Amino acid sequence: IVARYEATPRQILLYFEEIEAGPPVVFTYRLVARNPMRGEAPPSTVYLYYDPEVRSSARPTEMSVD
Repeated sequence: IVARYEATPRQILLYFEEIEAGPPVVFTYRLVARNPMRGEAPPSTVYLYYDPEVRSSARPTEMSVD
């Protein structure tokens, strides 16, 4: 469960109270496109707030909006 979030012009920050070991955390969300585009989302990083050395990352993701 997302404890809180922050939206900025270029990113959305999600804060989780707890993530258990095991299967990946999966969630869905919807966005409303203003203009058609093709692009690539930058790499994503997740880390423990009080221990930033504990981290993981995901590669960039291609996307298109028609």
